[in-house]
Amino acid sequence: QSRASQLVAGVVDPRPGERVLDLCAAPGGKTTHLAALMGAEGELVAVERHPGRARALQATCERMGATNVQVVCADATGFDGAARFDRVLLDAPCSGLGALRRRPDARWRITADAVDRLARLQRELVDAAVVLLAPGGVLVYSVCTLTAAESLAIDDHLATAHPTLVPLPAPGA
Repeated sequence: QSRASQLVAGVVDPRPGERVLDLCAAPGGKTTHLAALMGAEGELVAVERHPGRARALQATCERMGATNVQVVCADATGFDGAARFDRVLLDAPCSGLGALRRRPDARWRITADAVDRLARLQRELVDAAVVLLAPGGVLVYSVCTLTAAESLAIDDHLATAHPTLVPLPAPGA
């Protein structure tokens, strides 16, 4: 994981004994970091839509000794966690344009319509995540892109569609 990716689990700040959800969880770096921060106490549900990636995620959790992780192969936009979660991490699929140093080819693969499609998916995902959040819970939305459609516009969407959510100050603010 990059240094920036490693910071995300700390922002989620899971506590031992809590119920935590990691949506779009594969390949599992953040999932296993969350599990470690929880001291393997509590429940960590890791949702991944693609069966092969879910199997790889399960293998990563086993290899890393993340015993409190339950891997679920499901579409995050329709996932029903039965009970609400104290903390939800949504590390959404994105254009990746903030990670060009690691993946310089992305600048030629990503088109404007792809960014629009991803932004629509991100709004669906964040709406689904809000529904799964317990009252007073914490939702962390994370992407590795710089496009306004995938960052600032998602903030605007949350403020408009879910006005009762209280934004937390940015880390270091």
